[in-house]
This record gives sequence, structure tokens and C-alpha cells, in this order.
Amino acid sequence: MGKMAKMFSFILVTTALVTGKTSWALENCLQEQARLRAQVHLLETRVQQQQVKIAQLLHENEIQFLDKGEESSVIDLGGKRQYADCSEIFNDGSKLSGFYKIKPLQSPAEFSVYCDMSDGGGWTVIQRRSDGSENFNRDWNDYENGFGNFVQKNGEYWLGNKNLHLLTTQGDYTLKIDLADFERNSRYAQYKNFKVGDEKVSLCKPEWLILPGPL
Repeated sequence: MGKMAKMFSFILVTTALVTGKTSWALENCLQEQARLRAQVHLLETRVQQQQVKIAQLLHENEIQFLDKGEESSVIDLGGKRQYADCSEIFNDGSKLSGFYKIKPLQSPAEFSVYCDMSDGGGWTVIQRRSDGSENFNRDWNDYENGFGNFVQKNGEYWLGNKNLHLLTTQGDYTLKIDLADFERNSRYAQYKNFKVGDEKVSLCKPEWLILPGPL
């Protein structure tokens, strides 16, 4: 009986040691998992920071490219005057479609736009999408400042919310939207009294507020 008791006591001690070892191993495992999660979170944060930095650098390079551009791609009007939009250029006698420099009345500087002189002429092209060469999945800053290829005739771009606001504060504009599918079937729609508010209004009420003459 005494021998049986000693054996039972030994089994209990052994069980306790095994249980304690298992508990210690589990605690170490949980600590290791927590350490690895922290490392993963740190790496994810660093990757996100790098992605933001890369996006900023790409945007800066894009702006530099657009600023330099190809001088030959912008039609030189001989410095006659400054034009507020493409309709003024058309009405001044220029009938060739292409890139021109305009300076809306409240704009601090000139910027390039593509003027479509067909269908009555004087349309300021604010967006062009043709072949998917430009990424339009952008953030607020890109849409605010504009992005894309302002150099090539068929380059894709967005003129920028700031520039649209400067244009549309000058008077009553008509917005024309031309659409075409891969079979070259085309449709269009026109909307009068098109305006784009400033950033404060846009942030408070995110909708088109509803550009004189054609765009």
C-alpha cells in the first residue's frame, strides 16, 4: 500500500512537471506570436510609408514631365494676348485643334489645355480617356492638381479640379461628353450651366455644382 502511494505520488509529480513544461512552452509560443505580429505590423507600416513616398516621387516626376513637355506640342499664338479659355482662342481666329496656353481670369499662371475646334469650335477638353494608358485610380491631390499626358494629341489626362474651378467661375459653361465604344459607335450629351466649386464647397458637399462657351 505504501509502495502504491509512492508510485501515485511520483505519477502526480511527473504529471505536474509535464503540465508545467507544456504551459511554459505555450506561453513562449504566445510571446513569439505576439513578437512576430509586432514585426509584421512594423513591416506593413514601413511598406505603406514607402508606397506613399513612391507615389509622391512618381507624381513629382509626372508634374516635371508635364511642365517641361514638348514645346513644339503647344501651338504658339505669337504672344497676341492671354486667353481665358479655348472659346476665346477660337473666336480670335485660331481654327486648328491642339494644345494651347490659357490663363483664366483668376488663375495665377498659364497652363496647357487641348482645344477641340470641331463641332462649333472652342471646346476646352477637361478629360480624355482613349486607350487606358493612364491610371485614373488616383487620390484627392491628383484630381485636385490634374494628371496625365498633356503633350501627345491622344494622351489621357484630367485637367484638375483647381483649373476647372478657375475656368467655371468666369461665366456660364456648357459641358459636352463624347463617348465611343470599341466598335466606334458614338454618343454625346450636353449639360448647360456647368460649374465646379472650390475645395471648401466640394469637401462640404461632394457633388458637381454645375464651364462661357463650349468646353
